Amino acid sequence: MKLEMLSIGPPLTSEQILAVEKVIKEKLPPEYKEFLLQYNGGAPYPNWFKIQWEGQYWALGQEFGIIEYFLSIYADRPAEFFHYYKIFNGRIPSDTIAIGFDPGGNLILLGKGKANYGKVFFWMHSYETNEEMESDYSNVGFIANSFNEFIDSLFPEL
Repeated sequence: MKLEMLSIGPPLTSEQILAVEKVIKEKLPPEYKEFLLQYNGGAPYPNWFKIQWEGQYWALGQEFGIIEYFLSIYADRPAEFFHYYKIFNGRIPSDTIAIGFDPGGNLILLGKGKANYGKVFFWMHSYETNEEMESDYSNVGFIANSFNEFIDSLFPEL
């Protein structure tokens, strides 16, 4: 099924994406850059995805998720990348960035570190670690090995 995007952000330039990379101190995966240049965030359809949890027994029954919105960059709206970067820096694993969210405020993460570069994850805020603890993957499920794999795996409502 072809991806449709609603409520996309204003057009981006390559220079604006370079500014993001400077802030996160990592190169964004090329396929995600292409997505940003084409849409700059927005509400996708289809928007359901499968989540794989490893050893997180509390997640039973949480095998599917919905992406409500991909974050925009330099857009004057609440779902803006830098806004989320500031709020969740230190709360999500340090080798990830938030790129979207579900209707309940859980996040879609993109790996930016060597081990998880380009992989897509689901971060469940209700199982967030204590503020004094360093964030880890205990409340994170796996979605896809790449951004394009994630987009290709989206399906309509169950």
